[in-house]
Amino acid sequence: MTQQHSYPSQKPKRRTPSIWRRPIKTYAKTIGELLWAANRAQASFADLFSVLVDPTQLDAGLAIWFSIQTDSGQIKALEALLKVRAKPTTRLYRSAHWAAAAVNKLAEIRNDAAHMATAPTVNSKGIAFIPDPIGNPTSRLKRRSSTDFLKLFRQAKGDYVQVQRYVHDVFCHLAYPNERYPLPLRPKLLSVVVGSSRKS
Repeated sequence: MTQQHSYPSQKPKRRTPSIWRRPIKTYAKTIGELLWAANRAQASFADLFSVLVDPTQLDAGLAIWFSIQTDSGQIKALEALLKVRAKPTTRLYRSAHWAAAAVNKLAEIRNDAAHMATAPTVNSKGIAFIPDPIGNPTSRLKRRSSTDFLKLFRQAKGDYVQVQRYVHDVFCHLAYPNERYPLPLRPKLLSVVVGSSRKS
């Protein structure tokens, strides 16, 4: 007859295991900074959209922008508006279109950072986190399992910061024409490839 073992019930603990805390802090800091930068960039796109709708009444454009429920939908609306507000041959159109293309590519990295499940592993440096082979879709595992994803997420954070500043400068060029704000030069992004960094 097989002997039955009885284990006492335990309330799940709120704190993570102490051996995980340092790597979790590093991971959380990286993800948090990336999401902060992405949200800040999206806010600058909202400003740009509003000034393209009506530079004398920004609230009208913002009301339309916030009625669109997804970030990607908002960027699509901006791209559609550009087609009727600026000729494709103008530097303004090229500048805003490049920024929209950049944020569309960065969105995949941001989404992976926000939604990727991780699992702890042990390497020569101690505890580290890898994409959970069970808790992620195959497509995400293919993208992130063979890369230093924390390095990529840090690069993407810096790219978002550059795109945000770039879009802000385009907004100022439109919103304050008497101040003669110059259109910015394209930055060279590190985590994605979006056209040339030498063109305006």
